[in-house]
Amino acid sequence: MNKWLKFAWKEGSGLPLPIPPIQVGDARWLVPPFLKEQLLSAITINNDNNSSASKIQHCGAEVQYQVDNPSLFTYQVHSHLGRIRFFSDRNDNNNSGAVRMEWEIEVRPYRGWSAIVQNFTGAVVSCYARNFKCHIQEGPDTMVALKPPRGGSDSAGVLLQIRKDSWVGGVLHTHLKDQRSTVLSQTVALFQPWTWGRSEDYDGEGEGEEWTDGILSK
Repeated sequence: MNKWLKFAWKEGSGLPLPIPPIQVGDARWLVPPFLKEQLLSAITINNDNNSSASKIQHCGAEVQYQVDNPSLFTYQVHSHLGRIRFFSDRNDNNNSGAVRMEWEIEVRPYRGWSAIVQNFTGAVVSCYARNFKCHIQEGPDTMVALKPPRGGSDSAGVLLQIRKDSWVGGVLHTHLKDQRSTVLSQTVALFQPWTWGRSEDYDGEGEGEEWTDGILSK
């Protein structure tokens, strides 16, 4: 949880923002679009109870936050409440310390904005989760090399090093691993920005988003 608070909440999880989130007490501002989010709680939960009746008893830590200033110009919803939980894998026979993260959101979009809000929110949360997974598995010092265009001179060397646990680094890493031979498939992907940066490395089986009607359960 502490690593998530530092990397995701305080540093912005590698989102393509011009400046890191501005911290004001337990709140932060994302600029743009001047969105204010409030950290409501960050707690560690006792796992002594072995009962499987409730998910909360398997949960090692929990973070809750909310959007304080939704509007037509910041985030087109009436309300947004988020909860991130971290679960220990009790079935891990190898004792590798595997941890599963679940990010749940209760959001009420403006009338006519549901599709846009759903796609935008899903893309942002997926980017946060993907970058955080890379950050934990490979660390903040893992870089992706930006080189001259394919076919260029090898003597030009590396133009720039970009952190892999960022949105830009993820997009570049996925591009360099792209083995699709047809120009059509790559061109289609160019007009699907919500898929940029997704790869088999950090979008594994059982991961992804699911949308349902309802409210956050306790």
